[in-house]
Amino acid sequence: MLPKKLDIVLALKAIALTDNLTASEKRIAATVLDHFNRETGRCDPSYETIAAILSVNVRTVGRGTTKLVKIDFFKMVTHGGINNCNSYQPNWPLFRALEAKWKRQRREYANRFKAQQMSALPGQNCPLEGGQIALQTYSNNILPLTSSTPESSENVPLVPSALLLNGFGIFAARLEKRLGKDVWCAWFRKVHFIEATKEKVVLSAENRFIKSRIEQQFEHQILDCFRPEYPHVLKVEVVIRAQG
Repeated sequence: MLPKKLDIVLALKAIALTDNLTASEKRIAATVLDHFNRETGRCDPSYETIAAILSVNVRTVGRGTTKLVKIDFFKMVTHGGINNCNSYQPNWPLFRALEAKWKRQRREYANRFKAQQMSALPGQNCPLEGGQIALQTYSNNILPLTSSTPESSENVPLVPSALLLNGFGIFAARLEKRLGKDVWCAWFRKVHFIEATKEKVVLSAENRFIKSRIEQQFEHQILDCFRPEYPHVLKVEVVIRAQG
């Protein structure tokens, strides 16, 4: 069976990501796949050839190819190739199915901020002691800090008022929860929110060092926090704030 477009790439990805193969077995799998001829469909490298390429023992190759067949990555015909070598056929449908599974898992993880969770309680029966923050029960859940999983009030993060003064609004709470309080205070305490457009989030920083660090290290986390309201946003742009 000849592969479709990108099948070999998907096979290499499956080999690299699987937990069912050791490092040595992954090298053997990649070497076997490298011998696949896209025009003829032949794939019959000898144990000796694979062993010589990888600088391993022939017995190691034998055990490795047996494992590849066992986990269904390849089908093998004993002595079915040239010079009575074993012939291998990559399991292209399996590799495509694994790719679909990984795409689905990535999509589910990326959607974790789209559905906001709320407390199952209808409301607070009485004021909490000491002005403690409790799980939100308002019908419009504007903050992603609440959860349907009961938590003690001491574990519910506070939203420092200073964060709101920088223009972040509800996004301040999301960022602090995502990054952690220490990281937020270290890098975002003096960063201001300017605007969010269809394609980008614009922030301002005091100097070029903070601008570079935020754009390079925290862009993905920032975008994740803004995507529930701005699903098509693609990048974070940090401008240097004028001093004075």
